[in-house]
Amino acid sequence: ALHQAGFTSGHVLTAFNQQVLIAFVDGQPVAVLTYEDLEWKNELFIVIGYVSPAWRRRGIYRALWERLIEQARKLGRARIVGNTSVKNEAMQATMEALGRKAVAVIYEYEVEERSRNWGVV
Repeated sequence: ALHQAGFTSGHVLTAFNQQVLIAFVDGQPVAVLTYEDLEWKNELFIVIGYVSPAWRRRGIYRALWERLIEQARKLGRARIVGNTSVKNEAMQATMEALGRKAVAVIYEYEVEERSRNWGVV
């Protein structure tokens, strides 16, 4: 799918059981989709999905998504899960356009301001 869209991709293993799909244009990375294989939950979990602003609305994320579906099928996973900010309406629209469904609302409470920096002061 990426080659049909005129892009190439790499698939490399990264830390913490995460894998990454990268879309390149003219040898330069323009998009990334990292995910974790949560075998115990029978799902792939999207950690990060990002397309450089100059390359958005060109089908790159869709191509990475289709590649991820292929990987889920290959691994026999039942679903692909990911999330975005409540305020990120553009990504929510993208997710829905790709056939994804909203299935949960997540609430959080920050115990301390510094918790955002993982305790780094």
